[in-house]
Amino acid sequence: MKPSFRIAAATVALIMLLSLLPGCELLPSGGGAVSVTSIDIEGSEKRSLRVGDVCVLEVLQTHIATEDLTWSVDGDAVTVDEYGIVVGKKAGVATVMVCYDHFYDTVEFTVSGDGLNGGEDGDGDGDEENEITSDPYVNVSKAEFYANYTPAKSFTDAYYRTMHGLLSGSLEVPGQAPTVAASRPKQGGRYVRNTEMRYEDNGNTYVVLDAAGNVAFKVYRGAAYITLEEVAAYMFAFGGADGAFPANYTSSKKTNPETSPWGEYLRVNHSYFLGDTERYPREPKLPNITGCGGSLQYWEMDIGTGSYNNGNKITRGACRLVYGRNDLDGDGVYEKDELHVFYTYNHYDDFQEYLNYQGGWGERFGYETNGSSAIKGPSPYVSVTYSALSARGNSALSMYVVPEKQRPLAA
Repeated sequence: MKPSFRIAAATVALIMLLSLLPGCELLPSGGGAVSVTSIDIEGSEKRSLRVGDVCVLEVLQTHIATEDLTWSVDGDAVTVDEYGIVVGKKAGVATVMVCYDHFYDTVEFTVSGDGLNGGEDGDGDGDEENEITSDPYVNVSKAEFYANYTPAKSFTDAYYRTMHGLLSGSLEVPGQAPTVAASRPKQGGRYVRNTEMRYEDNGNTYVVLDAAGNVAFKVYRGAAYITLEEVAAYMFAFGGADGAFPANYTSSKKTNPETSPWGEYLRVNHSYFLGDTERYPREPKLPNITGCGGSLQYWEMDIGTGSYNNGNKITRGACRLVYGRNDLDGDGVYEKDELHVFYTYNHYDDFQEYLNYQGGWGERFGYETNGSSAIKGPSPYVSVTYSALSARGNSALSMYVVPEKQRPLAA
């Protein structure tokens, strides 16, 4: 498995180094020196945190030992430990530095004082979420709400919307084919699946990046979504064996939109996906799937395209999101063989993997892709490269916010 990092519930379990930069030589099996020409960040790096937020900084050279790195901080807005774990402590600005030999790199953090721990040292300036102190939709009709619609701006906003059967994401009904990013990152001739899983708000907000590693949009736990991009990101971040799915989805395929609080935004179906390629020979084999002897159970759910739901009835089409997300080893971390999200818009004949960024869809594989021939059968799954988007180019540090349940104990 490609090296990755993990933060255990009670302590730091492992922080491993990600990908080799130019100028780094492999460490011989018998030991020896590591040659490093630079660990500079490309341009200036600035990040934002709130009081109580935790993030992990990682040096990307894969053969520099953690104990050979020196972390320091200029300012008291954050703290950093020997593993590169940064904690937002008070409102202000601080610069974190990592040194190796005579090379160094820095990240500037701006901390707001309205975070998860109450922000007692803050400056009193609230963000959009904290401006919502009570239910803003209690006296708003659905007609009025959708006439002046904007997507939810915070987890609290999304929470109150769900209470009233209101969407949090885009209103645009997707087309059948996915909208693919103009430039999908590749490494070694394979598409990159982004390994960064960036959470905020105690794990209730998931930050979705674009292909360049910039923030594209956010999805909120327990909120309602209809677009392929938002539903895929939601299931990648929050789905799992507990049956978690967007609030406007129901596992029942018979629910009537006329009697549902979600009306035309109701989406149905959340059921086991068998993946039995002997029984269904047109279907390609998905990675590690139980139906073919693997250990990862997959589920399927509808993606409503076109005239899927006119408010009176649902006409199910051929588009499905098929995902497997199980913590098979119970370590609290989803390794690459425990998390896959796929999209099929021709009823399981072909699939594309969600690459964990906006417009990130992998290479098609399956029956139609292989010429719709019973003799040739479906083409196999096309493997991807696992890498953090922020680690591309010359960047030497990457960051993600750690959910509350995965944070180390305070010193």
